[in-house]
Amino acid sequence: MPTGGFHNELENSKHIEASNCPLHRLYEKLGTILEKIEESEYIVIEALDPDFAADRYNGESISIDDREFIARNWQFWTTLASVFKCRMLTPLKVRDDLVVHIRFQKLSSDSFHDMPYEDAKEKYGSGSIYESIHKNEEPAFHHYFTQALENLDIYNRDKILDLGSNRGDEFASIRHKVGEKRFSEMKLVGIDHCKSAIAKARKRYSDARNVKFIVHDINDLDGVDTGRYDLIISIATLHSPGVEMKPLLMNLLKIHLEPDGAFLFAFPNSRWVSGELLYGAKAPNYRYSELSLLFKEIYWIKKYLQQHRFRVTITGREYIFVTATKIRRKK
Repeated sequence: MPTGGFHNELENSKHIEASNCPLHRLYEKLGTILEKIEESEYIVIEALDPDFAADRYNGESISIDDREFIARNWQFWTTLASVFKCRMLTPLKVRDDLVVHIRFQKLSSDSFHDMPYEDAKEKYGSGSIYESIHKNEEPAFHHYFTQALENLDIYNRDKILDLGSNRGDEFASIRHKVGEKRFSEMKLVGIDHCKSAIAKARKRYSDARNVKFIVHDINDLDGVDTGRYDLIISIATLHSPGVEMKPLLMNLLKIHLEPDGAFLFAFPNSRWVSGELLYGAKAPNYRYSELSLLFKEIYWIKKYLQQHRFRVTITGREYIFVTATKIRRKK
């Protein structure tokens, strides 16, 4: 954006001088302004260019040309934007190469999670807002998911079942991870109750005869001839209101998992709002992120699988990944 045009815009924007402002004061100023402005409006925060504080810890004092600044890195600003449910726009240099204008745009309060659908099964289907979300392109998901696949020795898993597969994003990650040749040797089955998502998945993998997608309710797997699997995956599905998690997991372990099979589950600790992935699970009747229900579900899975001689690990951030591998008995 041209400098002159930016300054004209700045005159009508909210402005905070934060070059030497402690965090508690910055919090107060941000909170006060955000309550007053409309969605999509933005705040301009004047601060030391984080590049000058690259080797400093947040909060350190820096003296430059007889001026005092507080060191703050780029991660500080992106995290602060997320905490306040804002989008961080591209910062702009404004003077003497020391100061930048960091811009926070207030996000919409609407989320696709809360939007009503005539057919609940199509909330995540073709034409929905969810179709625009590509979690495989989010570092907070991709890193921990591929790490979990490595920990589960994905290269040596021949039969994989994905519950709540939607359009098959998990299979795409596996395909990239193991390579085309190994992927073609695997048997992969995805199950979802959303017809339009399964139709898209079938088209996406029309070149792979070893990949099958089934429209079905995962609560009733006895109604589908799925067999047994080396790895059972379910990403952001087990917590859903329509899923009976405990009896489903018991049934998976008893009937659908091979003796040396493994589990990979993920629970969202985040929400998608206006194109942004915001940290923190949202619980009913709370205005803020409250994690009790999330921890309760994960703890139950961990204890149940440990009782059946599984080694369970919990990793992740915006998505919490639970991996479980069988502990072999010593001979």
